[in-house]
Amino acid sequence: MKNKAYLLIIVLALIASAGLACSQTDYGESDTGFASVDFTEKTIEADKEYSFSNPAEICTAGTGSCATVLWQGTLDDETYLAIAVNDSHDDKNFYLKIYFPYTSSFEAGNPVNIIREYNDYTIKVYTNNKIYSTPENGSTGQLDITVTRDASNDNKYTVLFNKSITLTDPESLTVASNGDKIIAQKY
Repeated sequence: MKNKAYLLIIVLALIASAGLACSQTDYGESDTGFASVDFTEKTIEADKEYSFSNPAEICTAGTGSCATVLWQGTLDDETYLAIAVNDSHDDKNFYLKIYFPYTSSFEAGNPVNIIREYNDYTIKVYTNNKIYSTPENGSTGQLDITVTRDASNDNKYTVLFNKSITLTDPESLTVASNGDKIIAQKY
């Protein structure tokens, strides 16, 4: 299972850096492993965005620089859904990665509510020069999101956080407050 997690982290890093032409950053995270991904040329969507109240991180649509990705694919015979946000500002002090096994598909314009208990998904948040990765045991560590595929653009997905997530390691951090959202490009 740990190898799958490493492979998925590598895929997310490759997507965020190579797939979206983000500038290379060093967040102090080192993962080992290798995933061979068949990248094809992508048109970079300008209407991606993200908005988080805590930590206070915003990238507005239309700038063409918001690095947000939704990915659904198979690694080691298991299908995952992954959501990644990479800071597009000069200070490069934020990223968020969430992934979990997920086999359902998304129909255009139909919101899908997804709830995962604290131990049924992986999250990594980099902020304040620290990497947070342990959801609090119980309902405050639960992932509760609604994912909607855009009715007019198959590559555009909105991820709405329905409640906050409390992370406990290396210290307490509440992220993704109720109403925070990501508008991501499907990769």
